[in-house]
Amino acid sequence: MTINWINYNGQIIDQSTPIIPANNRGLKYGDGLFETIRVTGQSIPLLPFHTERMFSGLQQLQFEIPPVMTSNYLDTAISSLCDLNNLTNDVRARVTLFRGEGNLRDKQSRTQFLIEVSALPVHYTSLNPTGLHVGIFPNAKKSCDDFANIKSNNYLVYVLAGLHAKANHFDDCLVLNNHDRICDASIANVFWIKNNILYTPPLTEGCIAGVMRRYLLQKIMAAPLASICTDCLEKPLGKKELLEADELFLTNALFGLRWVGSFEDKTYSSYQSAQIYRSLF
Repeated sequence: MTINWINYNGQIIDQSTPIIPANNRGLKYGDGLFETIRVTGQSIPLLPFHTERMFSGLQQLQFEIPPVMTSNYLDTAISSLCDLNNLTNDVRARVTLFRGEGNLRDKQSRTQFLIEVSALPVHYTSLNPTGLHVGIFPNAKKSCDDFANIKSNNYLVYVLAGLHAKANHFDDCLVLNNHDRICDASIANVFWIKNNILYTPPLTEGCIAGVMRRYLLQKIMAAPLASICTDCLEKPLGKKELLEADELFLTNALFGLRWVGSFEDKTYSSYQSAQIYRSLF
């Protein structure tokens, strides 16, 4: 039987080893956050963005940052796990951090961490040939508060949006904020193109502060992407804008960009989305 190795608080152990006690705060309350990171040839191109977001989230959630948890340590630890698990191509790494044991108001603050690696799905390594069919998840709304942009372990709205997508035969579902506007999707940020202008909801709309979102916003007005769109703006996204868009695509750190082909009776093209994908990846 093949053993899958993980890193738990700096110790390399078998993935099947029991490690979480019943009174773990991460398990009981979703008291933690996580990063999903793409590794390509044991290189992590966007590692600085991931670590900056992770450390910012830990501070915002009042976590004690483990002294060992540095950008260099993450790079080395993920590479070592890839070697141990014989993963040499495109890899998905997940770093989960959570508070230790205790009840809701306990002062226990020792931060624990878990690092896992697995092969990246093959279809994540190229642009989707067929456009995604997306819907809207109507049963929960994200609050546009100070914690909305954090990739926390309390991921219930997105889990339910994913289940809604599966039950209704969508490839993904768009998530609404408490203003009934679209903030993001179940596992991705949202971009749309109208009249050669690229748009995405601002972080104040409650979306996750996506690493690929940030990377694209930094690159889109520089060569060679500057020739694809005439401008890039952050703007709230309502259903009206969704139905009037020329193109629509989703981004995250694992698959990069996936274009959307349809929403309700609306269909979208992919010409500029494909140009952006080829320029970035």
